[in-house]
Amino acid sequence: LSNMMTIPLAKEEASDKQRYIMFEISLSMNMKHEHYKKYSETLLDREKLIEDAITSVVGVRTEAECNDMEGLKDDILKAIQEVFQSDFIYKVGISNVKFG
Repeated sequence: LSNMMTIPLAKEEASDKQRYIMFEISLSMNMKHEHYKKYSETLLDREKLIEDAITSVVGVRTEAECNDMEGLKDDILKAIQEVFQSDFIYKVGISNVKFG
């Protein structure tokens, strides 16, 4: 799964301007994991659930809080693993980050 996402961010206290983060996200899966076959075949069916999990993690942060990319990736990974109740997805990659 590799996808470009645009997510509205939480507003900074000093501003009433809505800010957004745009990024590409990729998920790394352990092909030897016992759940890989079961879930990888239905990954696209669960794309909306995955996007919702990502949005729920990112959308509560401000732009400044999104600068901690490692923390952001860790929290996104945990949310996605909760969707599947599995850790066969073991890494989240974020690239081409832009704020608007």
